[in-house]
Amino acid sequence: MKALFITLMLLSFPVLAAAPKLVNLIFELEPQGKIPFSVIDDDGCIANTALQKIASLKNLVARQRSCTTFTELSDAGFGVTQFSQLNLVVIQKIQEESQLNEIDEGIDAAFLNYELDRADEDNDRQHSVREYYQLDSGVNLHGWMLRHSGHYDKQDGQQGWLNDSLAVSRNLLSMGSVLKLGDGNGSSDIFSSNPRTGVAIYSDDRLLPKGKRPVMGNIQGVARTAAEVTIQQGDRILLRKRVKPGQFSFKDVEVADYENLLMMMVRESDGTITVTTIPLLVLPTITAEGNTKYDFFVGKTRPELWETATSKPYSQLTAVYGLTKTTSAYGGYLYGNNYFSGALGAGFNLRQAGLLSVDYKGVRYRNNRDEDKYGDAIKARYAVGGLSGNLTTNIQGSYYPNSKYLSLTEYQETQTEDPEYPFMSEMYAKRKYQLEVNLQYNLPKGSLFSSLSNSWDRDQSRMTTFNTGLTLLHKGVSYSAFVMYMKGSSYSENRIVNLNVGIPLNIFENNNLRLQPGLNSNNGEITKSVMVSGSSLRDSSLSYNGSFDERYDQTSVFANYQYSAGDTTLRYLHAPDKERINYNQTGSVVLHSKGVTLGQRVGDTFGIVCIEQSPGIGIINQIGLTTNSQGCAVVSNFAAYNNNRVAIDPVTLPAGKMIANDEDIYPADGAVVLRKYQLKDIPQL
Repeated sequence: MKALFITLMLLSFPVLAAAPKLVNLIFELEPQGKIPFSVIDDDGCIANTALQKIASLKNLVARQRSCTTFTELSDAGFGVTQFSQLNLVVIQKIQEESQLNEIDEGIDAAFLNYELDRADEDNDRQHSVREYYQLDSGVNLHGWMLRHSGHYDKQDGQQGWLNDSLAVSRNLLSMGSVLKLGDGNGSSDIFSSNPRTGVAIYSDDRLLPKGKRPVMGNIQGVARTAAEVTIQQGDRILLRKRVKPGQFSFKDVEVADYENLLMMMVRESDGTITVTTIPLLVLPTITAEGNTKYDFFVGKTRPELWETATSKPYSQLTAVYGLTKTTSAYGGYLYGNNYFSGALGAGFNLRQAGLLSVDYKGVRYRNNRDEDKYGDAIKARYAVGGLSGNLTTNIQGSYYPNSKYLSLTEYQETQTEDPEYPFMSEMYAKRKYQLEVNLQYNLPKGSLFSSLSNSWDRDQSRMTTFNTGLTLLHKGVSYSAFVMYMKGSSYSENRIVNLNVGIPLNIFENNNLRLQPGLNSNNGEITKSVMVSGSSLRDSSLSYNGSFDERYDQTSVFANYQYSAGDTTLRYLHAPDKERINYNQTGSVVLHSKGVTLGQRVGDTFGIVCIEQSPGIGIINQIGLTTNSQGCAVVSNFAAYNNNRVAIDPVTLPAGKMIANDEDIYPADGAVVLRKYQLKDIPQL
């Protein structure tokens, strides 16, 4: 393969700080050899008049201003390696475009995720100990993926092991689908999601061509310091990336499901974490023209999740078909023992005006009094992004024409009731209207999130919940505000307001200390709180904080250390009536062809990175990660069916060496990917 290198040597000579720097560029093109010339570099921005001479860069530089930054080159598929100690930058073409979409199904491997948690508490009455152990294991063998999850809990004299789930699955790439046998959850695209065990085959939108996948558009945020950003949906991590201080943006983030909102967590170098909720900008009931997405299942409900309920067989089929570029039709059925539900609806892509879907569901079932009941429901969903991509809005509303509608999960709950005291049945029968609104707005130096949930019952009772949060950053000082309001016809009004300020404390070198005073109001009762947080070590892998809360008169101390083989957390809490010490340890053990590697807790799709005979090499993808004595490390999360880049810290490489075979990784869902990297000499001028 044709190798393309651009070598930039930054010449050192006395200049004013604002003056541009002379840069020597050498393009290494096989078989032409080296072609040297000079350009002007204005603070890391390379003049496009020079870059236009490279055929593979002509389309890129035409879209930029008069110069192109290293970040823009990286986003275009070039590896940028900076050797600050040599005043040198090397830019390497990663791959030809035609190779980017080759799906890597990974290697045969086995892994174990573990969490060990122990809490010792002394209060006025007694000493208590709680122990909790979570074990999630998996085996990948010839394309099949076995997953098991279970936990042990010991508290107040009660103890026991519970098997949470067991399933085996396989990606059917040629069909764009997944085959799964065992425990799981039903799709929430049309019917409500419900726990189930059996055989399922369903389509995966992430296997559609790039232009036809449902994406979130740009997700934006602001980091005060060099930070680690994680975008998560439910338990699944969609993206994890290190960013520089200032505004950042991620393009076309793909969702894992359509039920959970996205959560964006920004972990600053001082250890503070900011969480932002992002509404979904996609609807599950709209798909690309000519595409069919489906979910077929046959099996039974999972009775252990409903106390005394017994397992009931049922089957489900849902389908969404793209009639045109702007219209989709969908429907399905759910059939079980004494229960049947059918649905029919349509989805519309209104282009700039957003996405809209409306459906009707009817249900027939026999209650625990042997009475046949019929109910129906109408549901509408709407999502839109506006104001130059800064505003995201998601609205869902349901109307229940009569009092008899029950989802399968609700039906299972009512079957465990005493017929003489049908509390759940009566609660569901009251429903008439439900409305949920979520919006998020990106500000130049922060974000605003609001959510509203409203329900109106047939007896005129009403329940309203409103939350709003604001975060701002100005000259290194962060400001945050949170307001919650809740009121129901049979509940007293509840109002909570939290105000916090984060002030940097540059007392010692590299301590990243931050003072965070807070003011809290709970139904008019005002209390104060204060926290001091910070981090240490070169990659901020050790974080800590101490806090005091006036309302509960309690003091707490927290420390967390992230390292290659796991994550350790210690907490201490003291209050007048209790004292608690908590220890938490998480990590993973991965067995693969190169041996056994310890790592931080892994996600659904992850990788093993091995650098030839090079222990202690830093991996920038996540905090605290370096290669072990065999030169290997566990990269905990990759985005399935997307390009992923392993970022190796050049400062930790042997003197005079660089990575020879940097490349994108395009993994299948659930894959364990192995990447071996070789070293080579840094190109010389």
